[in-house]
Amino acid sequence: MHPFLFQIGSFKIPTYGVLVACGILAGTWLAARLACREKLHTDFVFDAVFWCVVAGLVGARFTYLLLEWRSFIADPIGTLFASGGQVFLGGFLLALLALLWVSRRYAVRFALAADVLAPGLALGHAFGRVGCFFAGCCYGAPTQASWGVRFPQLLDEHGQVIGSFAYVDHLAQGLIGATDTCSLPVYPVQLMEAAGNLAISCGLLWLWQRRSFTGQVTLGYLIAYSVMRFALEFLRGDAIRGIYFGLSTSQWLSLCIVTCALIVWQRLRKNSSRFRDSSCDERQDEP
Repeated sequence: MHPFLFQIGSFKIPTYGVLVACGILAGTWLAARLACREKLHTDFVFDAVFWCVVAGLVGARFTYLLLEWRSFIADPIGTLFASGGQVFLGGFLLALLALLWVSRRYAVRFALAADVLAPGLALGHAFGRVGCFFAGCCYGAPTQASWGVRFPQLLDEHGQVIGSFAYVDHLAQGLIGATDTCSLPVYPVQLMEAAGNLAISCGLLWLWQRRSFTGQVTLGYLIAYSVMRFALEFLRGDAIRGIYFGLSTSQWLSLCIVTCALIVWQRLRKNSSRFRDSSCDERQDEP
């Protein structure tokens, strides 16, 4: 855990913020490369990334406030401007609306625009999850596995114990004592999801070369990420993400997304096959 990349006096550069910025740049670069292959103007990519990032941040925060509505009612200002508190899938859904708006401005098919951005989104998200690991947020549940990681006790500038998120949580639950300097070993779910996102990005690039209909890459991302996120949520230890009927908010969203994506995939695949068959019939009828 290394929440700040470096510090000059009271000025601190958060590691999470730097890695998120690196992820945005890497994702934009990859999207621009794919856009060039489709003869799309790079201005479209830059505008799409900008508005999707803005919408994603707003949507992620708004979804968190919905989940923590009791805290928001009790302390609106404190909850609104508190550090942390983002729900990725909530932000992703609002980012899709932003992409739809930008696509219409540039007269680009929405499905094609989403296909162009999807591999870069997965790549950028991998950077962000590494940032989560360094910040200590989105931590895993306690584990006895030898590869579990411990998050340390932290001190503020006055020497007062503030602790990492996992440390404070375990201390509050009585899982560790006041003399302990680290949390219990937990699953490194942040790094696991980062590796999963990187694998998804590579898989989407492979699918890009073999896609049979426009929108297939995006649907592949939705299915792959939702399945991965659903599985990893069982290893998460931060209860702040909300648990309803035994599943977390992200798991319920993942179930809805993967179901809708599979239905759309099946319909588009059938339409694509029907179109190819009709094209073949027309060519056979030509003299």
